[in-house]
This record gives sequence, structure tokens and C-alpha cells, in this order.
Amino acid sequence: IFSSTDGTHGVRIPDLGVSTKAFSAGEEQVLEFTATNAGTFNYFCNVPCGSGHREMRGQLVIEE
Repeated sequence: IFSSTDGTHGVRIPDLGVSTKAFSAGEEQVLEFTATNAGTFNYFCNVPCGSGHREMRGQLVIEE
């Protein structure tokens, strides 16, 4: 479950082929999927959201 405290954002995990729709401050977006591979996957904000947008990224670790 992703949520925003400011602005409109979204999340994309390209190597898993999944992403959320855009969500605004105070809203939640559920990203539900079945992982078929273990590994470390990069994710990032997929909605241009202003200053700092390029730094809005992280990693999801899926273990077997």
C-alpha cells in the first residue's frame, strides 16, 4: 500500500512489469502482484512531481 503526504505520485517497478496509478496527498494506492522471481528490484516515482523527482527511488527485495 502506497500513500502520499504531499503532491501526486506513482510507483513503477519496471523489472516486474507493475505500477500504480497516480495518487494524490491523502490517497492510497494498492499494488498487488505475485512475485515469480527472487531478487532486488528498483522502483521509482512514475509521475513527474517537481523538485526531487529523480531522487524518488528505492529497492524492493524479494526473498525465496
